[in-house]
Amino acid sequence: MATASGRLLVAFQSPETKAWILDELRQNQSAEDAEALIRRTERIHARGYEMVTGEGLQGITDVSFPLIDHSGFATAALTMPFLQAARQLVDFDAACQAAFGAAQTITELLGGRLAEPTFPLARIAAKRPPDRIG
Repeated sequence: MATASGRLLVAFQSPETKAWILDELRQNQSAEDAEALIRRTERIHARGYEMVTGEGLQGITDVSFPLIDHSGFATAALTMPFLQAARQLVDFDAACQAAFGAAQTITELLGGRLAEPTFPLARIAAKRPPDRIG
């Protein structure tokens, strides 16, 4: 699970599906790496989103929200890659708010509900990427 969306999708699967995925990981990774991933997916599920900076490309922050269907589990993820710009029209917090709103709307159309019914701005703001130094 090398991406924000991949970890998020695992975090929001049914217990049976999640157990199957994690068993496969245990067979293909060291026990330490597999257990670290299990703990990380548990934290993702508890907070309702995944956010990571510089994982794929330096300077890009990926923020992923689940798209939950009527069964209560994720069928997809909505991931926003955010890159700070010298002249940006939309700041990080506003972009996250828009992505969360889109995920919430799509989830409702799928007959589901997000675990976090309101935008978790305080938690996201605490981890926002540093401002670009001009």
